[in-house]
Order: sequence, then structure tokens, then C-alpha cells
Amino acid sequence: MKSVRKVKVFVFKFRPSSHSDEYTIIAKYQTVEEAKKVREAVEKVINDFDSLDVDWTSDDAYTYCRGEEVVVTVYTAGDLDPLINSIKTIKPSSVEYYTEYQELLIRVEVPEGTTLAEAMLLFDTSEAAVARFLTENCGEPEGVKVGDKYFLQWSYAGDGIYDGDHVISAGGVTLDVSEHRRWSVECD
Repeated sequence: MKSVRKVKVFVFKFRPSSHSDEYTIIAKYQTVEEAKKVREAVEKVINDFDSLDVDWTSDDAYTYCRGEEVVVTVYTAGDLDPLINSIKTIKPSSVEYYTEYQELLIRVEVPEGTTLAEAMLLFDTSEAAVARFLTENCGEPEGVKVGDKYFLQWSYAGDGIYDGDHVISAGGVTLDVSEHRRWSVECD
């Protein structure tokens, strides 16, 4: 008599998390009303994800309006087509795509009234490279006074450059703000 061995089989749905990123899509429209209509179309796609062949769920995606902009964020390995198609139900004036999108307020303390050109003479190599990157991507910094301190300040929005702890990686260099005390980063 042969012995029969029972084997348990478990079925799992694996997502390619090692290859997934958080994508952010920002679409701009002519009016707030257009943006609201598109956001509703995107929400419908997010909520009806079961009918799609995508690697994300409704828990992995969300959308909101910011004036005439529709912002969509999804954690995926790149299955963006259903979301892009819903964004294009009304032709946007522009569409931007980001991986690991961040909005940051970056400040560097300098003597009051110092211009960026003057500050560049005070910066070490990594500070100068980050300042150049920020100026190329955000425009000239704004001079602001906070309390009794004066700062050059950039508002950055784009692909992730800050690790959320201490390090800015931009312009081909890294800048550890814990070692460069005059620099500070605030995440929006």
C-alpha cells in the first residue's frame, strides 16, 4: 500500500515591490472646474481598479486638486496608463511626472543682505553644487528674515532629493545638513 502525502498549497499575489516606486503626476488645467471633473474621473479609475490589469490597488493610489492642478500619486512598477488616460479626458495644459515627488523649503543662513553670488564665495564645494542645482531648478533664492536670522530660501518641488533625515543629494553631490548647520530643510 502506497502512502499518500498531502501537500498544502498557498497562493499569494506578489507585487513587484522591489521595482515599484511612488509616482506623482501633476496635470494643469485652464480652470478649477476642469480640474475637479478630471479628479472625479481619476477617482473613478482608482475605485474601479478591479476591472483593470494593474499592479496597484485603490489603497496604493490617491488624487486631489490644488487649484487648477490635479495631483495623482500611485505606488506601482509603472502601470500608469489607466490614470494617464483619465487625466487626458480633458486636455491638460501640462503634465509632469515624478518619482518619489517632494515639496521642500530649503534655507541656508547667511549674513543679512547677502546675495547668492556673494554666498557662493562662502560655500564649500558641496554647498555650492547644491545651491547651483536649486537655483537651476527653482530659480533665484528669496532672501528672508526669520526672527533675527537672514536666509536664502528655495521652494523645491520635484523628484526626491532629500532623504527625510539629514542628506540632500543634488547637483551630483550630497550635503549632510547635520554637518552644515546653516542649512535646513522643511518637508511640505
